[in-house]
Amino acid sequence: MAATTGTLAPWPSPVRPAVLVDGEVVAAAQPVRTGNAVFDFEAGEKGRALVLSVNCQGEGRVEVSLRPSDTVVRSECGGRGGEATSEYHQFDVDGTERGGTVGVRAPSGVRWSVAVGRREAGP
Repeated sequence: MAATTGTLAPWPSPVRPAVLVDGEVVAAAQPVRTGNAVFDFEAGEKGRALVLSVNCQGEGRVEVSLRPSDTVVRSECGGRGGEATSEYHQFDVDGTERGGTVGVRAPSGVRWSVAVGRREAGP
């Protein structure tokens, strides 16, 4: 597994760990943390979509890259108001059955959590 360089964020926090919806299989997840991190996600069944859940709070944004699919998601966080934001993404692309690496870049003042998984392809 790749190294994680961020630190665990103090609890309690308005940001909750990112979760997937019923019927989705978790391939990797990170608890609430700050800073940058790199971690691996497991291979899955062919024909399933890759899903990504991102929660964050603080001034700035979180950039999540998924390899080997070369997918990048940029999530704006709640800003100074203290509100947490949540985003959910589904990718129906070839090769999502392969395992890979998640890279997260975030300013030190942003708390974030990420979950990666798979679900049946389609809407």
